[in-house]
Amino acid sequence: MAYRKRAVRIEPAAPGNADVLRALSSGPLLTREELEQTTWANHDRYGFWGVSVSVAIDAGIRHQLLADRLARFEWVARFSAEDLRSGGVTLLPTGARPHHDLVTLTLSANPDRNETGSGRPGGPGPSSAAQCA
Repeated sequence: MAYRKRAVRIEPAAPGNADVLRALSSGPLLTREELEQTTWANHDRYGFWGVSVSVAIDAGIRHQLLADRLARFEWVARFSAEDLRSGGVTLLPTGARPHHDLVTLTLSANPDRNETGSGRPGGPGPSSAAQCA
């Protein structure tokens, strides 16, 4: 399968206190189903499992995102960059700023293992940043 390229920006890591924002389409909770759907869509398009987010490094950018790009969504999840990193997630700066993908940079020992329960082989989680370039 030919994947589209997702440009990875070379820039300093987002500060730990940066807000990481994700529009929610299924209500006030970020559900496993929503994560599976978005990671598979990302994989099918770009060849790696990732969750698209916007990173606001200050209050001005956060307010602009909430007023523009995220205004049509009733619910928006907010995480700190530090909390996500401490949970083993990498913020990969992809596409146009302030877009990032949340990825894990571990490789599965068995890539055919169904880790999602979704019926699709592999599953969100194992990914490689090298596949993005």
